[in-house]
This record gives sequence, C-alpha cells and structure tokens, in this order.
Amino acid sequence: MKVPAFISRILLGVIFIVYGANGFFRFGHTDPFATPIAREYMTVMLATPYGHILFGLQIACGLLLIAGRLRSCKPDNPRGLHIQHLYVPHFS
Repeated sequence: MKVPAFISRILLGVIFIVYGANGFFRFGHTDPFATPIAREYMTVMLATPYGHILFGLQIACGLLLIAGRLRSCKPDNPRGLHIQHLYVPHFS
C-alpha cells in the first residue's frame, strides 16, 4: 500500500507544480471560458496579486507533497496536520 500512495503523492505534487508554474509563465493552452463571469473572474485574479499568491501556494504545496512533508490527516500519524484540532473548539 506504500507504493501506490507514494506514486499518487508524487503525481499530485507534479500536477500542482505544473499548474502553478503555468499561472506564472503561461506555457499551457487554456480553453475559452464557458461563461463571461468565469472569464471576468480569471482576468481580475490574474491582474491582482491574489493570482500570484494562489499560484505560489500551488507550487509550495506541490513541493511539500514531493518532499514528503505534507502528510495525511490520519489519527495514527503524529506528524500529520490534524485539521479537526484547528476548527473544533474544546469545551473542557
């Protein structure tokens, strides 16, 4: 089970890096948008610094996935990020 998880983690990391770099360098082909609202949203996103933050975050997450630093949220993994501890208040 470790080999498929490793392969899927590496592939997902590569996908994140490629699409994040595509946001900066525009080397990939983009299809025309289906609605004018989607076209307007992406035009605004790319014209403001939020697009750079989004694409930089994609690249950073891809690098973390490839490096093996981004782990699953399983309770038996003490080094993983436990999302439930961030959102569920503790009333004890």
